[in-house]
Amino acid sequence: KRRWMPAAIAAALAAVLGVGYAVSQRQTPDTNANSQTWLIAPFELQTANNSLDWLRDGAVNMLGLTLSQWNDLSVVDYERTLDLLRDARSDDSRRISLEDARQIARRASAGTLVMGQITSANDSLFLVARLYNVNTGARIDTATAGTPIDSDPRVAFDRIARGLLDLVDGPALSVELTRQTTESVEAYRAYLDGLRSLNSWRTDEADEQFARAIDIDSTFALAYYKRSLGLGWRDLDDSLYLRSAEAAVRHSARLPVRQREVFTANRDLARGFRSRREGDLEGAHKNWALARERLATLVSSNAGDGDTWYGLADADFHLALYSTVKGSDSIALLLSRSMRGFQQAIALDSSFHLAYQHLVDIYAMGASAQTGMVIDGDTMRVARTITDTTRLNRLYREAQDRTKQFASGWLTLEPESAQAWQAMLNTYTVLKQFDSAAVLLERARAQPDVYTPNMAYSLPIFQLINQRPDAARQNLREAMRRFGADSLNVRMMTPGILMPFVGMTAAAATGSLGLLDSLGAMAVASSPSMTILAQPTRPTVNWYAAAAKLAMGARDTSAFVRTIREGITRFEAPGPNSGVTSNVRTQSFGVPYSAYLATRDSTFVNVVRRWLPSASQVLELDASLALDRGDTATARTLEAQFPSPAELQTRTLSGAGIRALTQAEVRVRLGDVRGALDTYEAMSAKNFSIGMAEAGAALYTRSFLTRARLYERVGDTEAATRAYATFVDWWSGADSALHGELREAQSALQRLRDRTPSRTVPASGR
Repeated sequence: KRRWMPAAIAAALAAVLGVGYAVSQRQTPDTNANSQTWLIAPFELQTANNSLDWLRDGAVNMLGLTLSQWNDLSVVDYERTLDLLRDARSDDSRRISLEDARQIARRASAGTLVMGQITSANDSLFLVARLYNVNTGARIDTATAGTPIDSDPRVAFDRIARGLLDLVDGPALSVELTRQTTESVEAYRAYLDGLRSLNSWRTDEADEQFARAIDIDSTFALAYYKRSLGLGWRDLDDSLYLRSAEAAVRHSARLPVRQREVFTANRDLARGFRSRREGDLEGAHKNWALARERLATLVSSNAGDGDTWYGLADADFHLALYSTVKGSDSIALLLSRSMRGFQQAIALDSSFHLAYQHLVDIYAMGASAQTGMVIDGDTMRVARTITDTTRLNRLYREAQDRTKQFASGWLTLEPESAQAWQAMLNTYTVLKQFDSAAVLLERARAQPDVYTPNMAYSLPIFQLINQRPDAARQNLREAMRRFGADSLNVRMMTPGILMPFVGMTAAAATGSLGLLDSLGAMAVASSPSMTILAQPTRPTVNWYAAAAKLAMGARDTSAFVRTIREGITRFEAPGPNSGVTSNVRTQSFGVPYSAYLATRDSTFVNVVRRWLPSASQVLELDASLALDRGDTATARTLEAQFPSPAELQTRTLSGAGIRALTQAEVRVRLGDVRGALDTYEAMSAKNFSIGMAEAGAALYTRSFLTRARLYERVGDTEAATRAYATFVDWWSGADSALHGELREAQSALQRLRDRTPSRTVPASGR
């Protein structure tokens, strides 16, 4: 016999009559300090009716929402409970024992436990809920309710909550669950499905499920809110993101005050992203600061809500990196708070995988000396404030280990999450483990569900870095076949329209003019405008392509130069998007830079000066200009200030190494052939910084032909043979218009191989 049968019979009678009924049995309530923190375990299903399976977990959400409106009662939220169950390997069990449920409740610091059963008979649904003291295991209360099986079960859970609260001297509920959420059971079920998908980073599925819930009930505030969270990761430029966040606020009047405040803060965050996209950094700062203030107030009154911690940490993260905050100390403080906030959100709900990505990003900042930041315990510090070099290097190593372990743990936890794969890829990139990055992408390529356009177009770049030109060409073509213009419009973490520009770097490095044009056509077909760059697509494509073609040595130089001049005018035009285009200019300095190298027109050098940060010096361009006007003395003075080859080996080389290549050229023009060769050999693609379509990638490939000529000049035929062979390897798939240099290298290679190898190491070429 089941001990709860008498109450169920009473409920059944009420259900047959078509009315709800609740009965309770009073025990002495627990008086421990955490007795007002409740955990609701999934209800046990004691029915063969499979259509009711969703109620097992749905009970946690429905009952929790009803109870959580009371300020003096804290309920462990739905996502956190499911996460704890998964950790305890009880997430798929139809029945959870009292002892297992108490262990789970202790992990959540809950002093009161709700357990229940769901059964059905004929056309009726019966619910029984029991309240337990977690510390002693004693039953405190019992409440039961019944309802017709084809009616909305949330009404029954509302009565269960009413009964349980009455038994602990709580007031009667003033807001029913249906009014807090939705009057449609189908919409509610779609919402629960969306939550599960969102917390597993299946953002496409989540968006479809939330959209379905909203289609059924256009006033479903919770569905709008959760949809906006997913859209915020998939595409900040999608206007639906802000519209969803605003709709959540607009329809939130029925929800508890705390929930409404979370929705409003989320809307402020969304408005901040819109301001940033429009180049209004002041507006972005204002909105994110409003969100932060609102959420900090909520956290101070109740620190047990993962959504609130996540929002607060997100506001701090973007204030630190994308607003008007400039001081390194202020940025470090915001990143420290953000890191702790994301950690707290995950501690409350480790299935809250939206927080994982930013945490990986923050750890990665502390793992790279390039950021100027380092993590010391739970605090982000400005690296220069740590004068003990041994300690600083140890902190970097610890951060690197932490980043890798965290990203790897996430991937193990969610092997079907594309974002977990991307986080692991980003980690390998920061740690400069490019071989591992390429292997990871090869594994991902075999799994269609996790392989994204971002991964497909990144793979050729990693193969470029790893000196595998044939693989880079092959996989670039495969990426274009697999992810064409239509697929780039599917929302994802990185705006899809940028993918062809990433591919253009690999095309330039391999002399593939045809691939370059095909990638440009794909970008234009994908979208007529590039919101992320605040520019129209077609002229932007032509602009980057013109620079790449100049660097590749293509003909029609005058047309390419004209295109570049027109683009410079467009990118320097004043307007509401000046904040966006300022960042784009900094990242795209290689375009005017390559135009100078092709034309020796000093006006392009002036553009480079305007576009690079004010603190940057372009000594190599100053030296080149001095040589152009015959001022060798000034050029030598400037050349003496160039970084040494040893320094270049450890530096990040912006523009795919275009500046270091120019330094080598200046040394050749000054007669320092050996210094130029040492500069070339110090360069490594592993140190390249690659933004959009980098003209420097083509110049780097062609530098092997230049250095081969120089090695012949100094009599080092062995090194010359290697350099010619490398150039032939990279340029063997080049378009016929570029075959002049290829034929030269092939001929020279054959000539040198016909000789007996000899090697002479002369003194400096000065």
